[in-house]
Amino acid sequence: MRNTTYITALLITTTFSSFSQKETTKKYSKQSEPTVIEAPKEEGYQMGDHDPVPPSPPVESTSKQEDTYMIVDESPSFVGGMVQMNQYFAKNMKYPERAIKEEIQGKVYIKFVVEEDGTPTQVKLMKGITDCPECDVEAVRLIKQMPKWEPGKINGKAVKCYYTIPVTFKLM
Repeated sequence: MRNTTYITALLITTTFSSFSQKETTKKYSKQSEPTVIEAPKEEGYQMGDHDPVPPSPPVESTSKQEDTYMIVDESPSFVGGMVQMNQYFAKNMKYPERAIKEEIQGKVYIKFVVEEDGTPTQVKLMKGITDCPECDVEAVRLIKQMPKWEPGKINGKAVKCYYTIPVTFKLM
């Protein structure tokens, strides 16, 4: 039965794809001539005239943020991989007292820049734990104090790029 269904689907697909667009339109739809609306003409205005837009002058950027990539050939990575990063979090995380008492758990999403030398900078909270701003502060602290990463690369060259990471707060 499965083979029959597959063959039927294949035949239907082949049948529909064999119609050209013109044939389908001619046979299966009623078309009317398009309605043409003429706009009032201004005196001295010719169809196709337009006000020329001067080209924008070149802007010299002093912002370092433009040199920060969002997409790279090779993503940055914590030296030693995920296992080492999880060990770093386990060793250095100071679970907030209030979160322990109230049994608050969750994920905090942090966005930061990995510099060309691997240093994490420009650490920003993207999404925190609703009932625990202390967890958000702790996650930011952990990222700011991280050791250097392997930087992101484009064409084999280390570049400054963004990286977003979840920091999980879970009671054991």
